[in-house]
Amino acid sequence: MSFRSTHFFDYTDRALRAWATIALTGLAVLAVAVYASISRPRFSISEALLALVLVALASTRSVRFPGQMNSTGVAVTLADGFIFVVLAVLGPPAAILAAGIDGLIGSATTTKRLSSRVASPSTSMISMAVCSIVFEVCRQTASRSGVDESLATAAALILSAPLYFAVTSLTLGLLVAIKRGSKAKPIEWITQSKALAAWHLASALLAGMVYLLAKQYGAAVFGIAALTTIAV
Repeated sequence: MSFRSTHFFDYTDRALRAWATIALTGLAVLAVAVYASISRPRFSISEALLALVLVALASTRSVRFPGQMNSTGVAVTLADGFIFVVLAVLGPPAAILAAGIDGLIGSATTTKRLSSRVASPSTSMISMAVCSIVFEVCRQTASRSGVDESLATAAALILSAPLYFAVTSLTLGLLVAIKRGSKAKPIEWITQSKALAAWHLASALLAGMVYLLAKQYGAAVFGIAALTTIAV
């Protein structure tokens, strides 16, 4: 039995090309994120590893929402809040890596399909890359306007969070549509995933609150938030 017939038995040639495009784009984003992380002047490998471990632990806890992918809905993990905290504290490169880990572990616990185990982390990293660009633009714009840096960061998280959800939903929705030979319905996909959008927005809001509290009361706030989430 061939590799394609084992792992891509329900993929047309067009769908396989779309999947490969997502996978290769995700790989390129991963490479850039790793390089950008280790090239940062104040890069701390211990902080990055701790953040990624916390994201990995939170990624083992999932919640399922109704969505356009299949009849069982879409599974998301409790790591989203951590990922937005990583974005605020360690920056876009680390957040992209965190998103990739979340996507990898989340898909590994919900499906045995190799196609999904590659597409999910790839899409997560691509989505976080787009989200990070908007996050930095919003934060820098607010800072230049005289807004306090901490408030600017928290506001930027909330403003950019919908993109993380939207890009993920649209990318995976398009892949599913191509695979099924059906029409792309982006507006319908978004409206069907309102609960998922609310989840991401709430995660960003919570991350912003944790970030502000940590700025005021110290880094111990991060630890308390992490232990509370993992213990849920």
